[in-house]
Amino acid sequence: MTESGKIGIMLVCLISVWFLSFHLLSSANLTRADLPFSSKERGTKVVELKIAPAGGGIYYLPEGKTAGDLLKIAGEKVIPGSFKPLQDGESYTLDESGVLRAGMIENAKRLALGMTIDINEATREDLLLLPGIGEKTAERIWQLRLRGKIKDLEELKEISGIKDGRISVLRKYLHTERSSAF
Repeated sequence: MTESGKIGIMLVCLISVWFLSFHLLSSANLTRADLPFSSKERGTKVVELKIAPAGGGIYYLPEGKTAGDLLKIAGEKVIPGSFKPLQDGESYTLDESGVLRAGMIENAKRLALGMTIDINEATREDLLLLPGIGEKTAERIWQLRLRGKIKDLEELKEISGIKDGRISVLRKYLHTERSSAF
């Protein structure tokens, strides 16, 4: 056998071993045992936990879990009074003094997580993150909102250049208070 043939066989063996090792490791359960919910499935709630000074993450938890459950899963001390059921899209901040504050996940993160944002709460910058929305259209939507709350995304048809097709695309990213999933 030639020298190049031996090198070729060695490379094939090394690559095979690498692929086999990668497959075995990637199929192994490498997630934390106390964090069993890691993907958005029907009935799960997407919740953010920020832990001061620079910890936390996004959690997918089943219906009925509480802020106390979230803290426990994250390995933090459960705080008295943290037993309110979690709502989809909530964000909790645990500060250095142990105080837990509730809010909502920022719109840019919501979009990245595949969640919709309320058009009446979106900033101009949020609107620019949407497909097919440039600066002029974002400004026109902003001007439409100044007249009052948008009750239905169909109202966007008042804006030049927005028709049924664009509205059907925007429904994947936007909701109104009335159409909210909350």
